[in-house]
Amino acid sequence: VDDLTRLWDKYERGFGTAVPAARHAIAAAEATDPAGWCRAVREALAEIAGGRMEKVVLARCAVHRLPRGLDPLTVLGSLRAADPHCYQFAFQWNADSVYVGSTPERLFTTDGRMLESECIAGTIRRGRNVTEDDRLATALLSSAKDRLEHSYVVEAVLGDMEALCERIDTAPEPRIMKLSTLQHLTNRIAGRLREGTTVGAILERLHPTPAVGGWPRARALAEIRKLEETPRGWYGGPVGWIGAGEAEFAVAIRSAILSGNTAHLFAGAGIVSGSDPESEWQETEDKLNAFIRAVNGS
Repeated sequence: VDDLTRLWDKYERGFGTAVPAARHAIAAAEATDPAGWCRAVREALAEIAGGRMEKVVLARCAVHRLPRGLDPLTVLGSLRAADPHCYQFAFQWNADSVYVGSTPERLFTTDGRMLESECIAGTIRRGRNVTEDDRLATALLSSAKDRLEHSYVVEAVLGDMEALCERIDTAPEPRIMKLSTLQHLTNRIAGRLREGTTVGAILERLHPTPAVGGWPRARALAEIRKLEETPRGWYGGPVGWIGAGEAEFAVAIRSAILSGNTAHLFAGAGIVSGSDPESEWQETEDKLNAFIRAVNGS
């Protein structure tokens, strides 16, 4: 309990991966424009080229206004129908506003002394038929840029879990995770926790991974504060539950703040050496598409 209370205080003071800006983001957020996004990506690439960091995940906000109000539970049901294997979540802090999402990214799960995490980074769209879908999956697996982006997440999570665990087990190569509109590179990492390791200690060690922040962590978070136009609020934070001897947390991405007939939607992309600003913008568009369809259909 003390660990978790201390972490909550840290997030409220911190860079915004959990709590602070959410209840203000509705009034403050504006849609990120393509030109501003590309400028931010180029600045990040200059930092990477200069050797000051290796990866940064930049997020953007898209504002959608509908002719009528949105029912959060209907939106949540649409998200679940689109991607039943993702984590769906919703938090409502007043009568008018709710934070809702559908994330594929598991931060960790524990059962007794067993700890498991999942590294997700590297993205391509789904194909229009099986042949195209397989071709795109093969292209993702062979993409040097996406494999590099994925490797930073794997290396960082491995290092963090080695500090938490007595032994580690992981696959040597990533596999493909298929969602309704996207395919990702993913890799599972499991370990046996050291005696006495708390959920708070796991959260503090693993979050934020390079899949949502970047690497090295401190430098990437500083760039996020400098370059992103909209406060993240709850976007990218850990969301989950804690039980007796077990816990499970995901990373709150592919999400939106709903208020009346307005939805502020968030998505991000990992920037590494070789990233192209226009392609990264399109990746965020692809990530928003499933959510936009669910919101519009609701």
